[in-house]
Amino acid sequence: MRASARWPTLGLLVGAALVLAPMANAAEIHGFNEEVQFGAAANFNRGVWTDVAMTCDGTVIEVHESDIVTDIYYQIGKASIYGVEWGPAVQYDTCARKPTVDVTSSGVIVTMHTCTLTDAIWYRVGTLESDDTISWRAKKKSCNGGTPAVAVTNDGVVIQVFRSDTDDDLKYRVGQIKPNYLIAWHGSGTFDSNGQIPTVAVTEEGYVVVMHQQDGKLAYDVGWLTNDRKDIDWTVSAWVKTGTPLVKTDGKQPSAFVRDDGIVIAAYTDGDYVRCLIGNVTQQDSITWTRGEGCDLGDRPAIAFARDLAVQTHRGDFGHSPLCSSTSRMIDRSRWMDQVPGLMDKRLGDITLPGSHKSGGYALSTTPAGCQVLPGSLPNYLGMGFATTQEETFLRQLQGGIRYFDLRPHFEDGQFYVWNEFVGSNVMDIFDDITTFMSSVDRELVILNISEFCPAGTSFAHGQFIKLIRQELEPYLIMNGHTPLTETTLGSLLAEGPRVIVVYDLGLIPPHTIWPDELLDEYDPSDEIPYGQEGIWHPAALGIYDAYTNTSDPMQLRTDQLDRLRCFYGVDPSCDKIDPDGPNALDRLFMLSWTLTPNDDMVPCVLDGTNCVEQWAGSPKNLHELAMSANRRLGSFIEMYGQQYRPHVLCADYFADARVTDLALELNGAFCAGDMNLDGSVNFADLLGLLAHWGETDSASQFDLDCNGSVGFGDLQTLLTAWGPC
Repeated sequence: MRASARWPTLGLLVGAALVLAPMANAAEIHGFNEEVQFGAAANFNRGVWTDVAMTCDGTVIEVHESDIVTDIYYQIGKASIYGVEWGPAVQYDTCARKPTVDVTSSGVIVTMHTCTLTDAIWYRVGTLESDDTISWRAKKKSCNGGTPAVAVTNDGVVIQVFRSDTDDDLKYRVGQIKPNYLIAWHGSGTFDSNGQIPTVAVTEEGYVVVMHQQDGKLAYDVGWLTNDRKDIDWTVSAWVKTGTPLVKTDGKQPSAFVRDDGIVIAAYTDGDYVRCLIGNVTQQDSITWTRGEGCDLGDRPAIAFARDLAVQTHRGDFGHSPLCSSTSRMIDRSRWMDQVPGLMDKRLGDITLPGSHKSGGYALSTTPAGCQVLPGSLPNYLGMGFATTQEETFLRQLQGGIRYFDLRPHFEDGQFYVWNEFVGSNVMDIFDDITTFMSSVDRELVILNISEFCPAGTSFAHGQFIKLIRQELEPYLIMNGHTPLTETTLGSLLAEGPRVIVVYDLGLIPPHTIWPDELLDEYDPSDEIPYGQEGIWHPAALGIYDAYTNTSDPMQLRTDQLDRLRCFYGVDPSCDKIDPDGPNALDRLFMLSWTLTPNDDMVPCVLDGTNCVEQWAGSPKNLHELAMSANRRLGSFIEMYGQQYRPHVLCADYFADARVTDLALELNGAFCAGDMNLDGSVNFADLLGLLAHWGETDSASQFDLDCNGSVGFGDLQTLLTAWGPC
C-alpha cells in the first residue's frame, strides 16, 4: 500500500524550485506561480488525432492519424523555446486509428492504437535511434476497447487506460516491458464509469493521474502503483474544478502530464480553443487546479514535458486538418528580472524586454472614444473585435512577465480611461494593478510608455493626469539622476526596490526637452519642468525606435521588421527606414513591433456579437485571429535573427500568443546548460555539485546533463564543454 511519506515535502514544494532543484541560495525561476504560455502554434503536418512524448534532451516523438486514410505515422523533432524542428513523417501502421505514445529516458517507445476493423487495441514497442528513426521491436494485441492512452516509467512499467468495448466504463492495465520488448500484463480492472477519451500520466514514484471527459465536463482519477508495481491502488475520483467559487470545468479531449514533484500540466478542448491548466497534488492525493490559460484555436491537444520545457500538439482550425505544435517554459514569469542570472549587472540597453501593444485594449466598452484608429472604410460593426488587442488585465500581464506597456489615455467627464477606438478601463484600476504587483516583488522594472492622448492637444488634461500619475505611482517612480537610462545597470535602477519608468510622449522630439507651458498650466503654472525631474521622462531618455509595418500580411511584417533591424544596426548602408536627420536618428533601443493592422482591403462581413462571420474563407474574424497569423511566426524569427540583431523590446498584440516573455528570457540568457546554481556561469560551484551527485541514477536529476539516466563522465564532459560565462 502507498505511504503518505511519498509526498514528504509537498507543502514546501509549491514555493520552491520544482524541476531543476537548484543548489542552496540559487535564484529560482521556478515556484508557486509557474505557468505555461504555449501561444499560437506552428503548423507541421496534417492529421486528425495526435499524441506526443518527449525525452530529457528535448527529443519529441509525435504520433498521429492521417486525415485521408486510416494509417498512423510518427515524427521525430527537437524542441526548444523557439518551437519544434520536425523531421519527416513515417508511416508505421495501417488500418489503425487514435494512436498514443510515451517514451522512457533511455529511448524505449511504447505506442498503442485501435484497429479500424475490430475493437482490438494493439501496442508496439520500439527504440529511438541516433538518426531520429524508430526501430520497432515488438507488436501485439493488448485487449479489446477504445480510445487508449499509455504512460511508461523509466523502469519499463506500462500503464494503459481505455474505454470498455461494451459500455462507458474506463479500464486500466499494468504491465512490464520484458527484455524481448513484449509487455507482460499484470493488474487490470475498472476505475471509473461513464467516461470518454481518457489520458494517463505517471511519476517515477508511481503516482498515477488519469483525466477524462464526462458529460461535457473534465474529471480526474488518481492512484498509486502498488509496491510490486504490478497494479494500481486508486484513491481519488473527482471533477476538475476551477474558478471562484469552484465549479466544474467545461471541456473535452484532455491530455495531462504529471511531474515527479506532483505538479500536473493539462491541456483540453473548450469550444474552439485549446486551453491549459496547472494542478498541485495535495497530501490527500486530490488535485487543486489553478491558472487556466488559453493556448490556441483548435482541438484534440496532447502535452509532454521534460526538465522545464513543455511541448503541445493539437489539430488546428485553419482548414485541411492541420497539426500544430508549440513549446513553453514551465516557469514563474512574475519575477524573472530578479531571477535571471547576471541580469542585474547588465545595462538597461543590453536587455530585451517583453512588451504588449495597446496594453489597455482589453475589456473595452461599447462607447466610442471619438479618436479614430481603425481604417475609415472598415464597417463600424468590425469595431470591437478588431479594437481588442489583449485578453489580460495589467496585473495578469505583469505576472506574465510583461515589462514594457503601451498606455493610451482617454479623458472624459473628469475621468481618465484607456482607449483603442472604444473607451476601456479606468486608469485608476490600471495604477492599482501596477502598485499591487510592485508591492509583491523585490526587483522588477516596468516601463510605462504613455502616448496617443485622446482627445489630442490641449483638450487633454495633461497637468491633471501627471498629478494622478505622481499621486498613485510616486513610491515607485524613477526620478532624475539615472541618465542616460539605457547606460545604467538594472541593479542600479532597482537598488531600492521595484521601479517604474514613466515615458510621457507628447510627440516632441529632441532638443525640445522642456514641457510646453500650455499643457502644464494645471500642474505648475510658474515653472518650466524638464522631463525626468518629476519622474516623468521624455521619450529621448530611452530612445526607443518604434515603427510599425502597417500591414495585415504576416510575411510583409517579417520582411519589414527585419529590414528595420538591419538598418538600426547599420548592416544595410542603403537603408531608408531611418532618416539620419529625422526624429529616430538618436534612438538607442529597437522595438520589434510584431503587430498586424486591419486595413481597407479586409472583407466586410456580418456581425455576430463581437465577431464578424459569413465572410470569405480564411479571412480573420477579429484582431485575435489576425494577430495569431503573425504570433505563431515570432519564435522562428527570433531563433533566426534575435542574437544577430537583438531587439530591445518584443511588442505584440495578445502577448501570450506570441510568447514574448519566454523569447525575451532566452535572449537574456536565462537558461544556460551546465549552470546548475544559476549564478550566470558554468564554474567550480557547478563542478562540485556534479561530483557530489556522481553515480546518481535519478532521471530527473539536474546533473544528468546528457540525459542518459545517470550522473557520470558524459555529464562531466558536457559541463566542461560549457565552461565559462553563460
